Amino acid sequence: MKANFCRKEAGNPVIGVLALQGNFQSHIRHISALGLSSAEIRKPEELDFADGLIIPGGESTTMLNFFKKAPWAKAISQFSLDRPVFGTCAGAILLAKYVENPEQESLGLVPVRIIRNGYGRQKESFYAELKSDIFGDIPIKCYFIRAPVIAEILDPEVDILACWKGSPVFIKYRNILCSTFHSELSDDLKLHRLFADMLKCTSLA
Repeated sequence: MKANFCRKEAGNPVIGVLALQGNFQSHIRHISALGLSSAEIRKPEELDFADGLIIPGGESTTMLNFFKKAPWAKAISQFSLDRPVFGTCAGAILLAKYVENPEQESLGLVPVRIIRNGYGRQKESFYAELKSDIFGDIPIKCYFIRAPVIAEILDPEVDILACWKGSPVFIKYRNILCSTFHSELSDDLKLHRLFADMLKCTSLA
């Protein structure tokens, strides 16, 4: 799978991980396991030093409170115009166009309608192994923790990469990936490798 744009800078790409709240350290460990460089992003201006951005899981409402204290929405929207973004769980919520249960603000970058805690609260969290055509017969290891549900796809340009019981759980829209689950809590590097491949503009091995 090839990325649909290419950063022109030479050298090893740097993947920024939004480090305001949530389990950003697990993403950093996965990036390191791939032999790539990472940067903890705590200020909007630090995005200038990143070639890609991961928005981790956590509490989307808490992250929105941080967004109100600095021009994050403008910075991430501008960043996404020519660099890839990957949102997991709460990150996917923040990237969605419409958020329900309850309704809340978002970055509105991905044309989907998403429902917070769509599978239930903490006690309904679960583990699943899902198949995706882009990874062949090797399943994705997925932890659904207070996970959102993608209830509606609003643009045919959204590619559904994996489903759970008929509902999309891993999607791609232009240069943005969203997963409603956490793969970074396992030893599964496939999603981060795919994201890194988008940065480096090379085909998956």
